[in-house]
Amino acid sequence: MLHVTATEKHTGLAKTVTMDTRGVQAVNVEEARRNIESLLRTLPSVLPEGDEDDGTSDEESPERLLATAKDLRKRGEALLAKNINDDDAREIRERIHASGSAIASREWMRLSQLNDALSDLVFYLED
Repeated sequence: MLHVTATEKHTGLAKTVTMDTRGVQAVNVEEARRNIESLLRTLPSVLPEGDEDDGTSDEESPERLLATAKDLRKRGEALLAKNINDDDAREIRERIHASGSAIASREWMRLSQLNDALSDLVFYLED
């Protein structure tokens, strides 16, 4: 069992996640590969062949940035389905739209910055 708590130093806002893997089988590698392939098929114009060397580090490869953006978009859309205030909803929509534009234009550094900004916003609104 793993307990992780993240605390924002300035505001003291904390979020805790607990992972209980007792009785859970190992990760299905083939299913994970199918999920990645499915993602890449939905975005064929974003990652053409030979676009691997783009100057980003492994942690910020286009594939990782896209996966993060997809996760943040889902989380942001889930928040939009809840009753959040209009300013927060507008900010989420703007950041999701800007992320889509960065993906379409292959602006990986900009996408990284947008992911960070959306991640911060989602973190505060999810609790």
